[in-house]
Amino acid sequence: MRNGALVVGLRIENRGLGVAVQSVSLAYQVRIEPARRRYNAEQKAALVDLFGTPERWGSTLRPLPWATARTVVPGFVSVTTAEVDATPAFALNVAAENYVRGLSEGIIPLTFLFSGTVFYMANDVLQAAPIPWDREAHCELPVEFARAALPSGPSVTSEILAELRSKLKSAAARKAL
Repeated sequence: MRNGALVVGLRIENRGLGVAVQSVSLAYQVRIEPARRRYNAEQKAALVDLFGTPERWGSTLRPLPWATARTVVPGFVSVTTAEVDATPAFALNVAAENYVRGLSEGIIPLTFLFSGTVFYMANDVLQAAPIPWDREAHCELPVEFARAALPSGPSVTSEILAELRSKLKSAAARKAL
C-alpha cells in the first residue's frame, strides 16, 4: 500500500525482440480467483450470499473483477520492474467488496491479464508489436492488505441490493406511466 493505493511490482522481460524496448503501453485487468484457495467454516458462511451454499461452489466460484487500469512502462533493454496500480474499484464491483469482507484471514488469489503494445526501434524505424492476449501473472494478496483498501462504511448486502432493484423498478414503472 502506498498513499492508499495498492501497488504491485511487475517484472517485465524482453524475450525475443533482440532490440531495446522504447516503451510499453500496458493495459491490465486484475481478477480475484476464489477457486484457488480454501475456506474455513466461518468464511464459507460469510460467502453464502455471494456464491450460494458450499455444495454449489463447484459451479459458482467464478473470477471476480478487481481492477482495470493502464500504464506506460519506460524503455528498457532486457528486464525491468514496473509498479502497477492494483487498487480495487469497489465502487463498481460490489461482489469483490463483499468477497473481501467475507474473509477473516489468509490470502486473496489474483490474476493479472495483460494486453497492450510494445514500442521498439528496428532499422531506425519505430515499430509496434501487440502484447499477446494470453499473457498473465498470478499473485497472492494478504487479506489484511485488501481490507485496508476497502471503503469505509457498511458492506452491501443482498438485502440492500434487492431494495435498490425494487426502487429502480418502481422508478422505471412510474416514468413509463
